[in-house]
Parts: sequence; C-alpha cells; structure tokens
Amino acid sequence: MYGREQTPPKRPPRERAGPSPSAARISFSFSFSFSFSFAFALAFALAPVLSLGCAPRLPPSLPSSLFSAPTPSFEREALDGRQVSSEHFRGDVIVVEFFASYCAPCRRSLPALVKLAKRDPSLQIIAVGEDERRDLTATMAAEFGLTMPVVHDVGNVLAARFRIDGLPSTFVIDGEGSLRWVGGADHDAATLARVVAAVRDDRDR
Repeated sequence: MYGREQTPPKRPPRERAGPSPSAARISFSFSFSFSFSFAFALAFALAPVLSLGCAPRLPPSLPSSLFSAPTPSFEREALDGRQVSSEHFRGDVIVVEFFASYCAPCRRSLPALVKLAKRDPSLQIIAVGEDERRDLTATMAAEFGLTMPVVHDVGNVLAARFRIDGLPSTFVIDGEGSLRWVGGADHDAATLARVVAAVRDDRDR
C-alpha cells in the first residue's frame, strides 16, 4: 500500500509591513500641501468669475432708438422754481420719468418713483409732466407727493426729444450721459433699484 501523500502545513500569510512612521508623515505632509495648493490656485482662478456673478445685472429694457444716439440734453425750470439741467447732473446716475394725469398706468409707476426716492436720497430723479396744462401736472405732483424736481413739458418738446411712444416712460442715464435702460408701466421700485445699482456698479469698475 502506498502511504497517503503528506500535505505540508499551510503557513499563515505574512502581514505586509506598513510604511514607517517617518514615511507616513512625509506622505501626509505632501498630500496636504498639494491639496491646499490646488484649492488656493482654483479659488484664485475662479475669483474673477465669481465676482462677475455677484455683480448686479440690468433687468431687461424696453427698446429705444436713443441707445445708439446721444441722450438729449435739456434745461428747464421746475414747478417749484428750481433750475433743472442735464449737464448739472453729469457724473451722476439720472432717472427721468415721463407721466401725465390722463395716464392710468402712471398711477402705479409714480408711487414706485416716490419709494425709490425715499430709499435712495442721493439719486438724481426728474419727473416730467406731459399734461397740456401746467396746473394738471402740479396737481398730480401734489397728489403723489413728488419731492424731486417736476418739470411741465410745454408742447411735449422733451417727450419728442426722448422719442417716447407711451406713458409712463422711465429713462435711466449713466454719469457719462448714455442711456442705459428704459422702462414702461410694468416696473416697480425694486426693479428701478436694481437698474440703478447695476449702472452704478459699471461706473465704479
């Protein structure tokens, strides 16, 4: 009889020797240094993009042929006797609002103008009344408590210069005298505030 083949006893697997403490410290230090450097470089590269994303943006504007033409200059006397000149406001953002007593949507836009004036006292605002008679413009200004200069547009001369085709019409002009935004009956005080903030941000860049 043949004897049974003897199977050699299995040796337990050897444990792999881990890295030495000094090697582990070197590896950790390198990984941390690389991660920190990569994160810093990424943040630095994205900074311009992130800053652009945080900048105020102009809401959509109504079309106007004045976007490709010089903004009309004017000089008029307000109802309270103040002299109003577009050149006097050069360097500042200006809001010019056209309204009339017969314009039903103007009764929604004028309160937004008043609210904006209270929120931003330094903002230059001019209200232009398109009524045929001066007293109708004065009555409207008193009814809504307009504290900004109010001009009665005799003969609708300014309306023609600004090429308006409906009321109310709101024009936002930057400090260089360029038209930046036109609004109609559907904007509110918050929209106007965003427009002004965006135009000022462009000026300060």
